[in-house]
Amino acid sequence: VTNTEFIKLAECTIPYFYSVLKDGGSAYLFSNTENLAEFILIIKHSGFRIVNLITVVQDLGYHPKSRFKSRSYFVVFVSKGLHKTFNADEVRIPQASYDKRNNALGAVPSDVWAFSEVRKNSKEYLGHKGQKPEALIERMILASSNEGETVFDPFSGTFTTGAVAINNNRRFICFELDEKYCSVGKDRISILESVE
Repeated sequence: VTNTEFIKLAECTIPYFYSVLKDGGSAYLFSNTENLAEFILIIKHSGFRIVNLITVVQDLGYHPKSRFKSRSYFVVFVSKGLHKTFNADEVRIPQASYDKRNNALGAVPSDVWAFSEVRKNSKEYLGHKGQKPEALIERMILASSNEGETVFDPFSGTFTTGAVAINNNRRFICFELDEKYCSVGKDRISILESVE
């Protein structure tokens, strides 16, 4: 979608997401650099509380000649009121340095995350150019939901969220308008459910 289409879509959908999210629930909303300022205004006007602005750094990017290379995008971590669930111990990473005061389980990640892109030669790649890494989605799901709870993804692509939810004992609701990606996603889910 174009930047204009993205903003129009956000204006329609984000207030709806707010209305259906339970009190204390959390959401993770993705944006690129060009749309971020308007996107945040829409989020705030919809009633959401911004918990974190997460910068996701990728290892690859396009090679422009008139600006710096784009190797990041943003995830706005929001909640409806005060968020009730944040499972810090589920998402800890190794400590950057030793200090006896450090938590032995590891550090809670900062708001700058580094994940490899899902490339065409990746085992995860299912043909969607905007496909997000399973590890990225898993961090969000583990941090902001508990086993048995339901995770909702209204722009599911190839159902990465659904796959990660299954692997982490969560239920899920996924929507995807593109029939091609929906078919790929349903096959992905069927394979995972047959293994259980």
